[in-house]
Amino acid sequence: MIFFFLDRYVMIGNHRDSWTLGSLDPSSGTAVMLELARVMMKLKKENKWSPKRSVMFLSWGAEEYGLIGSVEWVEEYLKKLQANSITYLNIDTMIKGNYSYRAYASPILHDLIYDVTKSIRQTSEESVFDRWLKNDPNQDNTEPEISPYLGSGSDHMSFLQKVGIPCVEQYFARDKKNIYFTNMASSSYPTYHSAYETFKLVNEFLDPKFETFRILGIIVGELLRRLSEQLILPFNVHRFSTQLQKEYELFKNDQKDYLASLGIQLDLLENSIKNLTYVSQNFNKRLESIDKSKYHLVRMYNDQLRNFERSFLDIAGKDRNAYYHMIYAPSISDAYGGDVFPSVTDAIYNYKKKADNDLLEVIKLQISIVIYTIQSASSVLKEHFDFKRYV
Repeated sequence: MIFFFLDRYVMIGNHRDSWTLGSLDPSSGTAVMLELARVMMKLKKENKWSPKRSVMFLSWGAEEYGLIGSVEWVEEYLKKLQANSITYLNIDTMIKGNYSYRAYASPILHDLIYDVTKSIRQTSEESVFDRWLKNDPNQDNTEPEISPYLGSGSDHMSFLQKVGIPCVEQYFARDKKNIYFTNMASSSYPTYHSAYETFKLVNEFLDPKFETFRILGIIVGELLRRLSEQLILPFNVHRFSTQLQKEYELFKNDQKDYLASLGIQLDLLENSIKNLTYVSQNFNKRLESIDKSKYHLVRMYNDQLRNFERSFLDIAGKDRNAYYHMIYAPSISDAYGGDVFPSVTDAIYNYKKKADNDLLEVIKLQISIVIYTIQSASSVLKEHFDFKRYV
């Protein structure tokens, strides 16, 4: 039996405007998106393939002026998007180099990205995953690094921070060992926002045979295919909880002693993360055993997966500049990247500048909100009749 979920949206988008000619930012991403739209429509018209979920191709204006196009659209359709959307793939500047793939993504998408890049050859000797691992390994050298800090530098911002769906930002980067760029972060490139972003730059220097473009098209196309086609959404909630545990340990090492000096303990925050780890493991075990021929079970578990990321939003937050995600969001000190528990780190930052009781209470309040959102995420993953607390 084939199930269709056409009221669920898998979205891909990029902006049209640029500072100058914009051959890289944003047109490298637009070229990939237009080609994918052409190919997918051709397959559908020829009855060779049809997605089980709706695929939406989105093109934004005025990104360089403050994400205006995507923000306004998300705000206009916010409730519909929160009710129906699955994920958003942002493909802004897809060519920043020609050596290795790189990604920033919500942790529940990490396994999907790894699986896709393992399945695609970059050369006859290595997969995209292999080259990526060589260029950008994590701390224990077991997997390539995927940062969960998407920040607010492109149009994914509203989808993660307002809609509350997992997002991906991806591109090809240069070789980190390149001696000519030792003083520049590998997330940037020398011609960024300059008049040198021309077709000639791409055609003669960065990708003369358009081989990098081809590989990127295959990667993004396969991500779209799996997200729109697989019966069970390819989200791993346990990956999120383990990533959150790592982030918490770093936060604790940085802040625990200072917060203790203010009379603030982190025990309840730590317990909430342990709860999430336990519940996410249990959810994955139940998911493996369900009867996938039963539509109502497939729909129920997919809805739990879909609602998981949204659980971390604090829509009542008035002091966060519309950054509602309580785990990963831009902070006062880093709008392009971000912090874990950004509302807490912002409150600590403000208190250090001016120590008074009101700002101390803000720290306590923000920690309690983070705890609440983590416990909310745990409750979303429990069985529908389970309202037991794990404290």
